[in-house]
Amino acid sequence: MSELNIVAYDPRGIPVTLDELDLKWMLTDKHPELKNRITKKHVEETISSPNLGIVYVSNHSADSNIYYRKFKEHKFEVEVIVSFKNKEFGRIQSIHFCKERSPGEKITWPEQLATKKS
Repeated sequence: MSELNIVAYDPRGIPVTLDELDLKWMLTDKHPELKNRITKKHVEETISSPNLGIVYVSNHSADSNIYYRKFKEHKFEVEVIVSFKNKEFGRIQSIHFCKERSPGEKITWPEQLATKKS
């Protein structure tokens, strides 16, 4: 079994994980444009300290949250999508550069900024 390589806590204090083999696959095979450009540290910082501390809920899946962070060495934001099928922790589903955000994403955290459900 692979060791959990990324364990970052998001702004809500929820742990987010990804094992070493999956991280390598995401950063080299799935998205070769990320190789040697996005590191484990970039991913951890995007989850723990997203832009303005804001976490978004995906407009495609209510179980997925999206974290964005801009780093000075990159032209585009780093986007990390995390699945929270288990409410006690999240698992990273995708990592990539974001050139344009998806329309319809809603803020889920902080709660005072979250879009209220009707």
